[in-house]
Amino acid sequence: MTAGRFGYRVQATGSNPEAAAHAGIATGKVRLMALAPMGAIAGLAGVVHLGAQGTILPNDGNGFALLAIAAALLGGTRLSGGHGSAIGAA
Repeated sequence: MTAGRFGYRVQATGSNPEAAAHAGIATGKVRLMALAPMGAIAGLAGVVHLGAQGTILPNDGNGFALLAIAAALLGGTRLSGGHGSAIGAA
């Protein structure tokens, strides 16, 4: 992803949004284009969960946050943001 123009803009926005904005990158648009698909995927996951369980409770996802954060950190994502890869986290 970092080899393309969009990946470069995402990484620049994640590393230093102010510097990216000064470089002419529309950081708001980049964030929207990066986060909107993730919201759609989360919504799809909710629909799949509803189909499998028949109901959704507010505490259904308890316990998964720590696992997701641990997987991302073990994959090489930095806590300071801006760096990491989906391949490493998977």
